[in-house]
Amino acid sequence: MVAHVPGSCPARRSGAGERTDASGQFGGTGCARCGPPGWLTGICRPRHTYDVSVGTTIEVIAEPSRRRILDELRKGEQPVGALVECLELSQPTVSKHLRVLREAQLVEVRPEGQRRLYRVRPEALLDLDAWLEPYRAMWRHSLDRLEAQVGGSGRGGGRDG
Repeated sequence: MVAHVPGSCPARRSGAGERTDASGQFGGTGCARCGPPGWLTGICRPRHTYDVSVGTTIEVIAEPSRRRILDELRKGEQPVGALVECLELSQPTVSKHLRVLREAQLVEVRPEGQRRLYRVRPEALLDLDAWLEPYRAMWRHSLDRLEAQVGGSGRGGGRDG
């Protein structure tokens, strides 16, 4: 995220779409690149560096109860009642979280008689996995360097030896 400074976005330099409230605070309507500014926080998200699908997935799974639901659904299709029982949450709460997960396309539902069975859509997590891969590579590289450093000092090649 980038701190928003009125006029800093090339698309906003003309002042088009910008307006201020009675206190003189920026309340612009946004631009094609930055989207609407976060007028309460003074922060905007540059969309050209922010993948909406990954961002949505991260926001959705940030909620611990939703992660617990996904963990349970990894075991296989389950009806709401089974999730309510194992998670010890109320039925309306589980249904609300399932709706959010469904809207984010992280789970899908299929009717079976009177019940609705939910299951994880692992393909929906592929974008997040791809986004995380460069960070995994960075950690692997850092751990390889640490291992080489620790391994080198263990053979008498360190400063003390």
